[in-house]
Amino acid sequence: MRRLDHGPALLLCFAQPLDSPASDLAPLMIAQARLLAVFLLGFSGEPGLIRRALVGCGYISADFRLRRSVVRPRDRGQCPTEWRQWAAHESMKRYMCTCIILGNLLNIAYGINPGFSVLDECDVEIPDDDELWDATTSSQWESLTHSKPRPPLVSLGKAASMFFTDSDRVENLPRDGWSWSPFATSAVIHQVAIAVWYLTQGQQACNNVTQDTRERSRPESIRIEAALSQCRELLIRRSGGNDKAWNEEDSPLLFNACAILRVSYGRAFMIVRFLDRSLLIKDNSQDKLAILQRYHAASQKRGQFITLAVNRALEGFAIPIRAGIFLIQKTAAFKWSVEHALAAWDAALLVTKWVHAIETLQESGQATALEEKQVLQNVRHLLSEVESEHARAHSLAAALARVWANLYDDTWVWGVAPSIGWALRQLAIMYERDKAVL
Repeated sequence: MRRLDHGPALLLCFAQPLDSPASDLAPLMIAQARLLAVFLLGFSGEPGLIRRALVGCGYISADFRLRRSVVRPRDRGQCPTEWRQWAAHESMKRYMCTCIILGNLLNIAYGINPGFSVLDECDVEIPDDDELWDATTSSQWESLTHSKPRPPLVSLGKAASMFFTDSDRVENLPRDGWSWSPFATSAVIHQVAIAVWYLTQGQQACNNVTQDTRERSRPESIRIEAALSQCRELLIRRSGGNDKAWNEEDSPLLFNACAILRVSYGRAFMIVRFLDRSLLIKDNSQDKLAILQRYHAASQKRGQFITLAVNRALEGFAIPIRAGIFLIQKTAAFKWSVEHALAAWDAALLVTKWVHAIETLQESGQATALEEKQVLQNVRHLLSEVESEHARAHSLAAALARVWANLYDDTWVWGVAPSIGWALRQLAIMYERDKAVL
């Protein structure tokens, strides 16, 4: 081989790029525009555009890391004291929180890693009060800073970890949570969801996920359930103390957070690795059907925490029924975030498969737990409120999947919605075929 005479000089050039210009951050408005483009393309429903969006996530991730040192938590005394400086800094924080939210939503839809770790990369200062953010003049902002109590500034990671610390009692709810703005609360719930994803991924990597659910770490499951219960209690109290009368008009961001919390329950306790989440990126319907068939054929685990996750997911289905399902079909696109479309997709996958499994056990004469029977009864009751024929359907799972699919048909502006509706109807057909041969 010929010797590379200039090799040392080349290495020196890489080690000491003295002549290279210093890399500058792109203006925040450029970064925000890129984020918005990835958000819109990522849920467009067009496989080619979705793949482009996923490539664009690399640019967002790199930009996020370059900006991270600017938004670490500080003492209140170090915060900007001038309105425009504060607004610029707050804009940076909110941009980075939205990056984390987007990463979690892409994980729900397509199964890709959230893109941000739960350690250093969540060391982003929690957003400030929304009233300060909405101030339109310097004098209004200054007046609010003096009249409103402002809690200590913590990071998203620290805020999320509060729910996992001594979280066995409701009275241990983080006091700071009562003063978080709706946007900050929503960002924290997304961060909790990401933390749960990493926790369960670690468990599944260390243990064979095909083992019986009872062999998994029960103490860890208890800890996660307690943390999620804390989150749920916080959201219920912020909504006036009644989760069954939640009105999305009171605070759309807290309403969105409730949807993401339901996803966290599924992540924590349902083993769903059999579903290839690239389903929504596939161009070919046969490829999609093959993915759904593999998911349908996978065995369904049972247990106390799995039943709890199903029950929580079913709460999301009850919301449009209480509000008037036909009204929601026509208006959800104008009022609800894409978070609800994705959370409902996640819930539908979990609930319908579980309901089908329990129905099959009952048809074959096998015993089911009292809690499982109660969930099936809840499903029948919800279906009876929509249309009586659904409650009398041969397959409850199929009926539930079809009603759920109807929510994606009418006015959703997110292109991913029709793909979700199609997939749920295909699952309904598979559930009915199984019941026909029993």
